[in-house]
Amino acid sequence: MTADPKFVNKYTGNSYNDLDNYNLQASSPGKNAGTDGTDIGIFGGQYPFPKSV
Repeated sequence: MTADPKFVNKYTGNSYNDLDNYNLQASSPGKNAGTDGTDIGIFGGQYPFPKSV
């Protein structure tokens, strides 16, 4: 099963761009869904990506 991660803003196709915002929207299925209670993805976990807003 796949689910839309509901990123805040994803401007481009399949490559990384600094304009993209990979934070999760409040309605994202990955929000607080990690085994440690944090977001799934680069902004969750013990060592989140430092660009989180």
